[in-house]
Amino acid sequence: MSLIEIMVAVLLLTVIMLGLFSAFYHTQRAFRLSASQTDVLEAGRSTVALLSRELQEVAASHQADGVNLLANTPAGAINNLPLLGGEFQTNRLEDLFFLTHDNDIWTGVGYFIVEKGQGVGSLYRFTLTNDLSNRRFRLSSLFSTYGTATYESNTVGRVAEGIVHLSLRAFNADGLEYVPGDAPVFNNMAVWDGGFAFTNQMLPAFLELELGLVDPQVYRQYKLINDANPAAGANFLRDQAGKVYLFRQRIPIRNSQS
Repeated sequence: MSLIEIMVAVLLLTVIMLGLFSAFYHTQRAFRLSASQTDVLEAGRSTVALLSRELQEVAASHQADGVNLLANTPAGAINNLPLLGGEFQTNRLEDLFFLTHDNDIWTGVGYFIVEKGQGVGSLYRFTLTNDLSNRRFRLSSLFSTYGTATYESNTVGRVAEGIVHLSLRAFNADGLEYVPGDAPVFNNMAVWDGGFAFTNQMLPAFLELELGLVDPQVYRQYKLINDANPAAGANFLRDQAGKVYLFRQRIPIRNSQS
């Protein structure tokens, strides 16, 4: 074989190897993206399923100071992420609380997000059970204990990470949403911009849950950047609106009388 033939053969082998390496790289990259999407979809579905199962069991306290159901957006927990065309995506990180009961056993259940400052955090679950065989017990104590727990995240269980949006909307039996300005019914309902509360015997007929999770790889990158520079971390997160997965679920309330 001449030197030219050898060089041509080496060139052809090089081209073939580069093609194989390129195909391998793209296949591996697609596999990693698929695995990442599977993780976030599974986390989102399981979290929505957990919340849906519990929220449909909301029960009325029939106590004037008993909070049956509450959704509230704390100060600083609303984030407007810029999208293409100059529009914005509004993300809320709401705190949720509701009552369930089984005979004389009442349970206060709460969900809240820790690390709200930069618009992303971990979802925590609070639960506390009390026996109402002692009729002097006030269900309002479950809600007050929940309020304390939101500042002591080590006392509750972590459910999911990378939450950028958690919102709950309430609807009546006709499918109309309770919005700010609605007249309270028997003074047992309050609706404001970014939240609502139902007390005493009042409950909505339906709830609509929205949950937004950011891609796990993006969340890991955000934490690394945020640890070094919180401002840079916030800017990085605002540019990742396209990496947010949104889940929505309509939930009927079994105990509703509206």
